[in-house]
Parts: sequence; structure tokens; C-alpha cells
Amino acid sequence: METPLRGKPLVLIASAFEEDGLDLLEKTFAMLAEYTDMPFSALIVPGAGESGKVGKRPGIRDKAIAFGQQIA
Repeated sequence: METPLRGKPLVLIASAFEEDGLDLLEKTFAMLAEYTDMPFSALIVPGAGESGKVGKRPGIRDKAIAFGQQIA
């Protein structure tokens, strides 16, 4: 399929209070990326807790920084 999105990166950054649904979300984005021939990267943070608490989890900030550098 020819599309202006071909070759452009598709990035998913997602967190959730629980793990429910994150795998389906990631699979959906991966399928879209495959269909449109886009490289796909994801940073998924399950069990992130209530809003605003994800940044207080050990290692998450470092993972997010590394992920941003990887996709830049």
C-alpha cells in the first residue's frame, strides 16, 4: 500500500493503572505500523498507579529518557 506515512516512525507511549488492555493497545498499534510499513516503537508502563504517580516509580524516568533518545 502506498501511503505518505510509509517509513515514518509510529511511536506509542502508554501507561495504565492496571495491565488490562495495554497488550491489546500495543498489538493494535503494531498491526497498524505493519500495514502502513512504519517502524514501530513502544514504551508501555503497566501498573502505573493513579494519575501523576507514574513518575515516582523507580526507573521509569530513566526508561522514558532513554526511549526518547532512541526515537529522536
